[in-house]
Amino acid sequence: MSDQTKDDLQLIFRCMTKDPDTKKYQAILELFLDKKKEEINVLDGWVMRDSERIPIRATIREPER
Repeated sequence: MSDQTKDDLQLIFRCMTKDPDTKKYQAILELFLDKKKEEINVLDGWVMRDSERIPIRATIREPER
């Protein structure tokens, strides 16, 4: 995601948590849709693990019926 600008990305999902000590909210997960890509079912983003941002890729799939 480092070569993309904010205009290229659309925030789709953000997960927040509240620190019990500081009472401040912080994002622990963000998923973005790359508006330049033709893949509309793939989201790129990051998740926090041990105070480190880990890059992730998520695929949107229709539920099986």
